[in-house]
Amino acid sequence: MNSIIYRLSCAVALLTVYPALAAPPAPQAPLDPSRIATHLEAELKTAHQAIENHGARMEGLLAPSLRGDALATEARALRSEFPDFIRENPHLFEELLGTLQTLERPSPEALPKQGPGMVRLLNEQLRQGLHRFGQRVGAPPALVVSGGVSLGSYQAGFLYYYTLFLHDRASVLRAIPPANRDSLRSLGIELPDEVPSGFTIVTGASAGSVNALLSAYAGCRAPERNPSKSLFFQTWNTLALETLLQPGSVGTDHTFSSKPVMEAIERLKSLDPSGWQQCRFSLGATTTRLQSREIDLAQAGNIRSRSGEQLRLARFTEKFLLTAQGDTRRAPEFCPFPGCDGQPPPGPTFYPRLAQPEGGPIPLDNVFNMVAASGAFPTAFEPRVIAHRYFDTRTGQWVEDSTARFADGGIYNNNPLDLALRMSQWEAAPLRGSHRFLYFDPNAVDWKWAPEQTQPFAGPGLLATYEQLLAGFAGTAMSAQLMDTLETEPEVRERIDVPVRHAPLAGEYLLAMSAFLDEDFRTFDFHRGMVDAWHFVSKESDTRILFEELAHANPEAPPTTVGVDSPLFACFLAFEQSVADEPATLPACGQLQTEESQNVLSLMAVSRKMRKDPTLALGNNFERFTEALATRGYVFRSGLLKGQTASALQGKFRQVFGDAVTELTHQQPGSQQLGFQVATKLALDSAIAYQPVPFYSLVGITSGGLELAVSPSLMHWKEKELRLRTGMRVSYGESVRFSNGVSPPDFDTAAYVSGAFGFGLAPIRFEAGLGLLTEASYIPETSKWVAVRFALEGSVMLVAAEHLEISLRPRLYLDGGRASSPLYVPTTTSPNAPQQFEAMGLLLGAGWRF
Repeated sequence: MNSIIYRLSCAVALLTVYPALAAPPAPQAPLDPSRIATHLEAELKTAHQAIENHGARMEGLLAPSLRGDALATEARALRSEFPDFIRENPHLFEELLGTLQTLERPSPEALPKQGPGMVRLLNEQLRQGLHRFGQRVGAPPALVVSGGVSLGSYQAGFLYYYTLFLHDRASVLRAIPPANRDSLRSLGIELPDEVPSGFTIVTGASAGSVNALLSAYAGCRAPERNPSKSLFFQTWNTLALETLLQPGSVGTDHTFSSKPVMEAIERLKSLDPSGWQQCRFSLGATTTRLQSREIDLAQAGNIRSRSGEQLRLARFTEKFLLTAQGDTRRAPEFCPFPGCDGQPPPGPTFYPRLAQPEGGPIPLDNVFNMVAASGAFPTAFEPRVIAHRYFDTRTGQWVEDSTARFADGGIYNNNPLDLALRMSQWEAAPLRGSHRFLYFDPNAVDWKWAPEQTQPFAGPGLLATYEQLLAGFAGTAMSAQLMDTLETEPEVRERIDVPVRHAPLAGEYLLAMSAFLDEDFRTFDFHRGMVDAWHFVSKESDTRILFEELAHANPEAPPTTVGVDSPLFACFLAFEQSVADEPATLPACGQLQTEESQNVLSLMAVSRKMRKDPTLALGNNFERFTEALATRGYVFRSGLLKGQTASALQGKFRQVFGDAVTELTHQQPGSQQLGFQVATKLALDSAIAYQPVPFYSLVGITSGGLELAVSPSLMHWKEKELRLRTGMRVSYGESVRFSNGVSPPDFDTAAYVSGAFGFGLAPIRFEAGLGLLTEASYIPETSKWVAVRFALEGSVMLVAAEHLEISLRPRLYLDGGRASSPLYVPTTTSPNAPQQFEAMGLLLGAGWRF
């Protein structure tokens, strides 16, 4: 027993140094290590003493005869005496708590065969839990970051805070004396001898590649405690729509300028040399070839010798693997994975290698260019040429390639967990296979979206049968690689941590680009990411156990886990831990009552309000967001929307992005412009908001002739619009009958002006209108105009893809079909003037809008 207590006191020694992780804001008192040690030692002594006492009694109740009720009472009493960190973490102490659960509801076949081993069994199971805990706390960290477009600001805030935590964790673990480390090892808590200050493996796709690189670099730098001065904030805060859509940024294959992205990444070249620290990390990034390369399915000699076509695979997704090593006052230098000591990459030769000079490191320009290519979303950013070489399975030779172009790696693999796992398995010892993976995807939230009110297809039928499959096809295709990884490596699920998002963000709307529109949006999302990292570190991951114990030991000054020098973050954290609806009511937010901070405080209140709304759904969250901001009088302080209210957000984004896409359309070959214009407008109308065609001209045919018309848009709201239309029609027929019964062929010419109300969702829309028509009839045989008539004309039109129009037009003549009507205007004095004509008419038409 004494030896156990001694070992447990060593565990206490480990935890007494963890106050370095806590940086409570003033005016809290400093943490008292002796109080923490006393508290934890008392808890652990109580746990082992409880096992000794209750375990001995349970041994007596198990043999020679079973006394079930008394045994269950002892088991429940033992459970109640365990400290919270054992009782509340069954995933760590599953064997110990499972045994107690069995004893609390005894069944003879499930109980131990012999009673005297109960104390030994329970102590061994406690040891297993402590060993598991040590593995999770001390495992080298690996990172997987998905794409997220402007949600990269949120990801950056989370990873900024988490990389600070990793740095502080390393400082604590390194401070453990060797004697205590040995004792902890004998107890079952295995801690690494070398503790990295940051992530040892980082992988990402799309925007996640940029944040993966920043996270790796953060582990090589002295910690920056001011968020606004961090690499993460300075990188993402500059990415605004007005910088991405610079004059001349639109090209034949892209809409945005890549210059701001490259400038943000290349800031890493000019960092203060004094901030570099010794570090080592491996970087993996997925990219997508625009033109595939072929890989033989098999490479056996007998297959190679055959003539004809071989079975080959088209490889579009390319994965670049690098390792970087840095030192004090020296920036990291990159080399091929898994190390810079010349050892060849393990595994098959499917992975390309970045170009590098012989005997030297990979140039930073090549590395940064590859990261930018991984985030080059198709049609948004220009595909990039990556100088590299790959192994040609057909010739068995390495091939230099400086012409192939690459785009976003998230097209086929947006969650490169498979790459991170493979890199862990191929890492150099002692890191090989020991990593714990932080899998970071902003789509993981801690609330349930309200179900969408959708009308399923009527069945039975083809669409009804395959509706669910088609609806989930895109998402399933993008996550197929992830599912394959879990199937082939099921044990990896125990090594993955998945943080969850606790609040709606400002950047998750408008194709996840809304944060590009407003600096305050990006600031809010960044700090919201920091708050969610605080949640994860102190409440959701296994490290929370440490901080819960610190809080129990020192209730006057509960730890905040990571020291951050930011009044704004202190306000965010205070608001997160309160039940207030308005952050402005909290003392921690009092000093932020300035014009510059009002928008961020409004976003905090709006996000909380939305989070509490049980009817919040993916289909209505943007509408709720803009309505809540408009109610608060939110006015944009920067960017393209500067000075405008929140109600302008959707329309302005649609206009700006639509103008850019229109310019992109004009860059296409003439034969492709019409199809491109139709497709892109339909996509933007569906994904963002309907934008009416400002003006169109129409050329059409009718049931009797031809029609020309023009139409400007007067106003619109959501998918509804009001238009003015004026036009002319010419038809040839026999519509005039003279008093002698003769009905000669005549030309009817009509001019009209009408208003039309449009509604419906693209690609099929409807218009209903009413207007005034003036019609004149001309008879070639007599070379005379014989009458002018007036009519009210209605219209019902179906419009496909904003171009093809099919119309039905009933009209009612105001003269009632009577020549005696004052609204009938004869244009001839011939006694043989028209006497009979239709009182109503119906016209069918089809036309093309330009």
